[in-house]
Amino acid sequence: STPLPIMIGGGGERTTLRLTAQHAHIWNSFFDDAAAFTAKNAVLDRWCADVGRDPAEITRSIAMNDASRLDQLDELHAAGLRHFILGVQPSDFDERAVRHMVQWRDGLEPA
Repeated sequence: STPLPIMIGGGGERTTLRLTAQHAHIWNSFFDDAAAFTAKNAVLDRWCADVGRDPAEITRSIAMNDASRLDQLDELHAAGLRHFILGVQPSDFDERAVRHMVQWRDGLEPA
């Protein structure tokens, strides 16, 4: 049987990313843009090398709490993010953001 996946969130380079390399199946954080993700991702890859883990075993995830950032999906995906979380609040929920993400996802080429 497969173990229950562990998601670790954060971007601390000395502790959080080391623990992610050692234990996590998914790494989640918030990034301002693809360049910020790329820099932290390189740190995670180095920790993976240090602990003898294949970095491809860890899914990269992003919390997107602002629907105005949906124009960055292609760039973030190209940088290596594969799991997207759209945070919404009941008070200002807009179904269009969800529809946008689903249509974007459905338009991706299969891996």
